[in-house]
Amino acid sequence: MRFGDDLHFPRIDRYKGARESMDVINILSLDVMGAFVHWDDDVKYFYCFNGQCCEDCGPAIVRRIIPIVQYSLVGDGQYGAPLSVKYLSAPKDLYDNLILKQTILQKKHGPKITISQVDLFVTCMDTDYQKLNFEIADKCLWRQSKELVEEVKGLYEEYKSLIESSVARKVTPEKYIEIKEMASNQVKPFVKGATWGATPVMKPAPVMKPAPALKPAMKQQTPALASPVIEETSDATDDWDNMVEQPEDITPESDLEMEASLSSEEDDDLPF
Repeated sequence: MRFGDDLHFPRIDRYKGARESMDVINILSLDVMGAFVHWDDDVKYFYCFNGQCCEDCGPAIVRRIIPIVQYSLVGDGQYGAPLSVKYLSAPKDLYDNLILKQTILQKKHGPKITISQVDLFVTCMDTDYQKLNFEIADKCLWRQSKELVEEVKGLYEEYKSLIESSVARKVTPEKYIEIKEMASNQVKPFVKGATWGATPVMKPAPVMKPAPALKPAMKQQTPALASPVIEETSDATDDWDNMVEQPEDITPESDLEMEASLSSEEDDDLPF
């Protein structure tokens, strides 16, 4: 590895079908691996250890892990190289469908033929739940070429040992509990100068003193203002006086009239 190169954990990809598209695959080996796995939001996919995992996650998911070769689609219904080695995670109904395809082949061509000797068209009816349908295509293409046989053999030898770790992770009961406890702890903010992971000490809230009572403002008598004397220095003052609107003379109502007016308005709003 050279500086600047990206680092990836070695693994083999799982085959996933896509809706409204067709792939061509071949079953690489008849050595099928049985897997009993659980799914947990914190642990992700992991192998069942017959303990607390079953209590928390329910019964284990049963899958048959089948190594396959996937062809590249060239176009116009053609397929071929380059090839990729993946694994197929088959639930019971899908696995039974493959067994049925092999039974049909053996009735037609004899008991020696196996499903690994033919290529399969794969269509996906549900992307989320990987509802796959298989149809027999033709004799296996890559097994008829020495170059492709060597290529697939090399790929399979490289990825064969990675299938188990690619499907799910192995955890012990102790490790499972540790992961769950770490996930349940709340993430605490980092405080400068504090020990990492230590619980911060909460300071008591300051006691607020009551605000002083407000005193009524002192009434101030405004002295009578003498009328200003404006010397007419130019005609501009006359124009300014004409631009100012003079307020109308409004005589306020007496206190009794105001009370009578409010009393009348309040009576109108009463429900009786």
